[in-house]
Amino acid sequence: MVCWEHDSGKPVVGLIKDLIDSIGDRIISKKFIYVLKQEFEIFSQSTSKNHKDDEIFSTELKRTLRRSIINEQKAAEVEKLGERLNRFYESSFSRDPGSFISFLEVCNAIGQEMQHEV
Repeated sequence: MVCWEHDSGKPVVGLIKDLIDSIGDRIISKKFIYVLKQEFEIFSQSTSKNHKDDEIFSTELKRTLRRSIINEQKAAEVEKLGERLNRFYESSFSRDPGSFISFLEVCNAIGQEMQHEV
């Protein structure tokens, strides 16, 4: 079950907004979600999951996010976003990378819709 709070009770809506803003403001590429999905498609097919899978996924999330940076001047901001996304993954989606990636895709879709409305 997804916990809609993270970082000691902060609403997850703030994290979603920061992710959407980072993609919309072209600080990071929206392709990082698709790359992450491709890298971990094997996890969705695996029936045996263990603690190491979560560690690998967390590491890959940070790496993929870092590689998606468009605006190098905002690299520190992206690192912080990566840490927040990792904590949210660990607290709410642990052992289910597929659901977390779906969450990221929904955030991206919402962000695209919001940009069209502006």
